[in-house]
Amino acid sequence: MAQPALKGATPAVEGAGEQTPLERAIDQYLVHLRVERGSSENTIASYARDLRRYAAYLSTLGVIDPERITTAQVRSFMRELAAPTVPIPGLAAPAKKQPGEENSVDAEEAAESLAVLIAAEGGRGTAAGERESGEGSIPLPLGPNSIARTMAAVRGAHAFWVSALIVPTDPAAPVTPPKNVKRLPKAVSVEDIQRLLAVPDRETATGLRNRAILEFLYATGARVSEMLNADIDDVHFEGTLTD
Repeated sequence: MAQPALKGATPAVEGAGEQTPLERAIDQYLVHLRVERGSSENTIASYARDLRRYAAYLSTLGVIDPERITTAQVRSFMRELAAPTVPIPGLAAPAKKQPGEENSVDAEEAAESLAVLIAAEGGRGTAAGERESGEGSIPLPLGPNSIARTMAAVRGAHAFWVSALIVPTDPAAPVTPPKNVKRLPKAVSVEDIQRLLAVPDRETATGLRNRAILEFLYATGARVSEMLNADIDDVHFEGTLTD
């Protein structure tokens, strides 16, 4: 029976034809997250991106079936996240972060999308967080927290495939991801904020929207995920507080 269409569930490599067994298994897991787990759209999009990268990496090893994945290959992928070497065409790379800077899953994904959108509008060319090569884009190295987040998607998918009888064993179970590193947030200077606010083009509707988003985040201290979930009814136009 054909799987239902799922936002964010696209082939591991853009432009690919018929899906591989691994890509179909990933789609099944994403459907499970949405229908049975009730995960948010941001979480599903995050897991979809991480698992597309996983499938693309495994394809360079000649692995396109979840039953053929070994524990050694899962560990190899985790090392690849820390020191990328494989160009992955069509895969949006994560936004570049300062050393040690980490965020929550939803906020991180939303911030990356916002940064790429603003950078593209500003005519900067290559999307943030990508290094060009002759074969495609090589994502920048991930920090411990981002690696742990990506491996959570990988481990969750493998556990689901075993429970759904798609595969007989879980090669990711013995793999221990790095521990999350908790650090105090770093303050942004006024000068940096002014430069950021100057990026959107206020002569366009999109630019005005982006400027309003940045002003809202800076003025309120809200998280990006909180901004995305804000509703017009949450704003008191006659006062100075939000719900």
